[in-house]
Amino acid sequence: MHFLHNVSLPICFNIASDTLLVMDVLMKGLLKLFVLTKAREPVSGSVITDSVSRLTAGEWRPSPGSIYPLLSTLHSRGFLAKRQGGKVVFYSITKKGLLELEREKKRLLSSSERMMRVCMPLVMLVVHGLTESEVEDFRKDNEGFLAFRKQLFSMPKGKRILLMKAMSEQCKRLMK
Repeated sequence: MHFLHNVSLPICFNIASDTLLVMDVLMKGLLKLFVLTKAREPVSGSVITDSVSRLTAGEWRPSPGSIYPLLSTLHSRGFLAKRQGGKVVFYSITKKGLLELEREKKRLLSSSERMMRVCMPLVMLVVHGLTESEVEDFRKDNEGFLAFRKQLFSMPKGKRILLMKAMSEQCKRLMK
Protein backbone atom coordinates (compact mmCIF):
# COMPACT_ATOMS: atom_id res chain seq x y z
CA MET A 1 0.00 0.00 0.00
CA HIS A 2 1.61 3.22 -1.13
CA PHE A 3 0.64 6.62 0.15
CA LEU A 4 -2.06 8.08 -2.12
CA HIS A 5 -1.80 5.05 -4.40
CA ASN A 6 -3.90 5.61 -7.53
CA VAL A 7 -5.53 8.80 -6.23
CA SER A 8 -5.55 11.81 -8.51
CA LEU A 9 -5.67 15.15 -6.76
CA PRO A 10 -8.49 16.69 -8.82
CA ILE A 11 -10.92 14.48 -6.89
CA CYS A 12 -10.47 16.85 -3.96
CA PHE A 13 -12.48 19.47 -5.85
CA ASN A 14 -15.64 17.39 -6.17
CA ILE A 15 -18.50 17.46 -3.72
CA ALA A 16 -17.93 17.17 0.01
CA SER A 17 -18.25 13.38 0.04
CA ASP A 18 -15.33 13.11 -2.39
CA THR A 19 -13.29 15.41 -0.17
CA LEU A 20 -13.99 13.04 2.70
CA LEU A 21 -12.80 10.16 0.52
CA VAL A 22 -9.49 11.92 -0.09
CA MET A 23 -9.18 12.65 3.64
CA ASP A 24 -9.81 8.97 4.38
CA VAL A 25 -7.03 7.94 1.98
CA LEU A 26 -4.70 10.55 3.47
CA MET A 27 -5.41 9.43 7.03
CA LYS A 28 -4.82 5.77 6.21
CA GLY A 29 -1.51 6.61 4.54
CA LEU A 30 -0.47 8.82 7.41
CA LEU A 31 -1.48 6.18 9.94
CA LYS A 32 0.78 3.65 8.24
CA LEU A 33 3.72 6.07 8.38
CA PHE A 34 2.91 7.02 11.95
CA VAL A 35 2.86 3.36 13.03
CA LEU A 36 6.20 2.67 11.35
CA THR A 37 7.69 5.79 12.93
CA LYS A 38 6.39 4.98 16.42
CA ALA A 39 7.61 1.38 16.08
CA ARG A 40 11.23 2.53 16.16
CA GLU A 41 10.75 1.60 19.81
CA PRO A 42 8.47 -1.28 20.87
CA VAL A 43 4.89 -0.02 20.83
CA SER A 44 1.40 -1.45 21.30
CA GLY A 45 -1.75 -0.69 19.34
CA SER A 46 -3.32 1.16 22.25
CA VAL A 47 -0.24 3.38 22.65
CA ILE A 48 -0.42 4.24 18.94
CA THR A 49 -4.11 5.13 19.23
CA ASP A 50 -3.48 7.27 22.31
CA SER A 51 -0.55 9.04 20.62
CA VAL A 52 -2.57 9.92 17.52
CA SER A 53 -5.41 11.22 19.67
CA ARG A 54 -3.03 13.31 21.80
CA LEU A 55 -1.13 14.73 18.80
CA THR A 56 -4.36 15.70 17.03
CA ALA A 57 -5.86 17.22 20.20
CA GLY A 58 -8.59 14.57 20.10
CA GLU A 59 -9.64 15.38 16.52
CA TRP A 60 -8.77 11.86 15.38
CA ARG A 61 -8.69 8.67 17.41
CA PRO A 62 -8.14 5.66 15.15
CA SER A 63 -10.44 2.79 16.01
CA PRO A 64 -9.18 -0.68 16.90
CA GLY A 65 -10.70 -1.70 13.56
CA SER A 66 -8.13 0.55 11.86
CA ILE A 67 -5.10 -0.04 14.06
CA TYR A 68 -5.03 -3.79 14.52
CA PRO A 69 -5.60 -4.83 10.88
CA LEU A 70 -2.89 -2.32 9.89
CA LEU A 71 -0.47 -3.76 12.46
CA SER A 72 -1.26 -7.25 11.21
CA THR A 73 -0.68 -6.25 7.58
CA LEU A 74 2.58 -4.46 8.38
CA HIS A 75 3.74 -7.52 10.33
CA SER A 76 2.77 -9.98 7.59
CA ARG A 77 4.64 -7.86 5.00
CA GLY A 78 7.78 -7.97 7.15
CA PHE A 79 7.74 -4.28 8.09
CA LEU A 80 7.11 -4.96 11.79
CA ALA A 81 8.26 -7.63 14.21
CA LYS A 82 5.98 -8.53 17.08
CA ARG A 83 6.64 -9.71 20.60
CA GLN A 84 4.19 -10.79 23.26
CA GLY A 85 4.61 -8.96 26.58
CA GLY A 86 2.07 -10.50 28.91
CA LYS A 87 -1.37 -9.62 27.55
CA VAL A 88 0.04 -6.88 25.32
CA VAL A 89 1.61 -7.33 21.87
CA PHE A 90 4.50 -5.00 21.10
CA TYR A 91 5.56 -4.13 17.57
CA SER A 92 8.98 -2.95 16.41
CA ILE A 93 10.08 -1.79 12.99
CA THR A 94 12.33 -4.13 10.97
CA LYS A 95 15.07 -3.20 8.50
CA LYS A 96 12.57 -3.79 5.71
CA GLY A 97 10.13 -1.51 7.56
CA LEU A 98 12.76 1.23 7.83
CA LEU A 99 13.28 1.09 4.06
CA GLU A 100 9.51 1.26 3.49
CA LEU A 101 9.22 4.19 5.90
CA GLU A 102 11.93 6.18 4.09
CA ARG A 103 10.40 5.41 0.68
CA GLU A 104 6.92 6.42 1.83
CA LYS A 105 8.15 9.57 3.58
CA LYS A 106 9.54 10.77 0.25
CA ARG A 107 6.21 10.02 -1.43
CA LEU A 108 4.35 11.86 1.34
CA LEU A 109 6.54 14.94 0.98
CA SER A 110 6.01 14.96 -2.77
CA SER A 111 2.25 14.47 -2.39
CA SER A 112 1.90 17.15 0.28
CA GLU A 113 3.83 19.63 -1.85
CA ARG A 114 1.56 18.86 -4.80
CA MET A 115 -1.52 19.34 -2.63
CA MET A 116 -0.17 22.71 -1.50
CA ARG A 117 0.36 23.72 -5.13
CA VAL A 118 -2.96 22.40 -6.46
CA CYS A 119 -5.52 22.53 -3.66
CA MET A 120 -4.49 25.56 -1.60
CA PRO A 121 -4.87 28.21 -4.33
CA LEU A 122 -8.37 26.96 -5.08
CA VAL A 123 -9.27 26.80 -1.39
CA MET A 124 -8.06 30.39 -1.00
CA LEU A 125 -10.39 31.52 -3.81
CA VAL A 126 -13.43 29.41 -2.93
CA VAL A 127 -13.34 29.43 0.86
CA HIS A 128 -11.55 32.68 1.70
CA GLY A 129 -12.85 34.79 -1.18
CA LEU A 130 -9.53 35.88 -2.64
CA THR A 131 -9.54 37.25 -6.17
CA GLU A 132 -7.65 35.40 -8.90
CA SER A 133 -4.92 38.03 -8.71
CA GLU A 134 -4.63 37.56 -4.94
CA VAL A 135 -4.58 33.79 -5.42
CA GLU A 136 -1.73 34.16 -7.91
CA ASP A 137 0.22 36.21 -5.36
CA PHE A 138 -0.57 33.57 -2.72
CA ARG A 139 0.65 30.81 -5.06
CA LYS A 140 3.97 32.60 -5.57
CA ASP A 141 4.34 33.10 -1.81
CA ASN A 142 3.43 29.44 -1.29
CA GLU A 143 6.27 28.35 -3.62
CA GLY A 144 8.64 30.35 -1.43
CA PHE A 145 7.19 28.69 1.65
CA LEU A 146 7.71 25.22 0.16
CA ALA A 147 11.34 26.04 -0.63
CA PHE A 148 11.81 27.42 2.89
CA ARG A 149 10.25 24.27 4.39
CA LYS A 150 12.74 22.09 2.52
CA GLN A 151 15.62 24.16 3.88
CA LEU A 152 14.17 24.18 7.39
CA PHE A 153 13.82 20.41 7.57
CA SER A 154 17.28 19.80 6.16
CA MET A 155 18.79 21.67 9.14
CA PRO A 156 20.07 19.85 12.21
CA LYS A 157 17.20 19.27 14.63
CA GLY A 158 18.48 21.57 17.38
CA LYS A 159 18.95 24.49 15.02
CA ARG A 160 15.57 23.82 13.39
CA ILE A 161 13.77 23.83 16.76
CA LEU A 162 15.40 27.12 17.77
CA LEU A 163 14.44 28.73 14.46
CA MET A 164 10.86 27.44 14.68
CA LYS A 165 10.48 28.82 18.22
CA ALA A 166 11.85 32.19 17.11
CA MET A 167 9.47 32.24 14.13
CA SER A 168 6.53 31.36 16.38
CA GLU A 169 7.38 34.20 18.77
CA GLN A 170 7.77 36.64 15.87
CA CYS A 171 4.38 35.62 14.47
CA LYS A 172 2.75 36.13 17.88
CA ARG A 173 4.24 39.64 18.08
CA LEU A 174 3.06 40.50 14.54
CA MET A 175 -0.47 39.25 15.22
CA LYS A 176 -0.95 41.59 18.22
